[in-house]
Amino acid sequence: MTQLSPRPASPTRPSAHTAFNEVLAAFLLLLLGLAWGMSLWNLAGGTLAWTVLRATGTVAYLSLAVTTSFGALQASRYAPGWLPRAVQYGWHGILSGFALVVSTVHGLFLAVDGQYRQSIAAIIAPGTSGWKPLEIGMGTLAVYLMLVVYGSTALRSRLSPRVWRGLHLLSYPAFILSTLHAWRTGSDPLTPLYLASSAAVLITFSLRIFEERARLKSRA
Repeated sequence: MTQLSPRPASPTRPSAHTAFNEVLAAFLLLLLGLAWGMSLWNLAGGTLAWTVLRATGTVAYLSLAVTTSFGALQASRYAPGWLPRAVQYGWHGILSGFALVVSTVHGLFLAVDGQYRQSIAAIIAPGTSGWKPLEIGMGTLAVYLMLVVYGSTALRSRLSPRVWRGLHLLSYPAFILSTLHAWRTGSDPLTPLYLASSAAVLITFSLRIFEERARLKSRA
């Protein structure tokens, strides 16, 4: 009796989640790239360090606004139903880390900028900068708060839920300080970006507060 050879395995097709993740990643990279390009386009006749300083500031601020808004809706009824929870948490973490890294690079470039050069000590210690100490200090404090928020997530398994939530809420003071820092020190006409980002954070935060209040009332 002739033995039939097994049918060759069909090539593995990417899952719907994988395809969606790739599309989402491309969209976010395009969005951040457009912000970077907008910053470069607005610059005329500046040094390379000043260009990078402004570009990284714009990208970092946009990333922080997106991850803060997105984080407020995570696991809530206002989150898109077609977006898996694992994807929500994954991209929220990626954007948070990205915003922290780019913000740090943005601050360190003040040490090499030819126009407003500051010492590393002046950048690290809030309020000691020789140029706009209050505004630069707000940016430094925002980075420190972002570091606390990101670190609390990394140590979430060792923290109580209440402590973790309290530390995670520091993302909102970080966003406020970043907005004031960018608005007072930025030289590009980006007021519409600041207004839109602030509105997005305020709306998503209000929706989450509304949901939490409704949940507490239903338990009463």
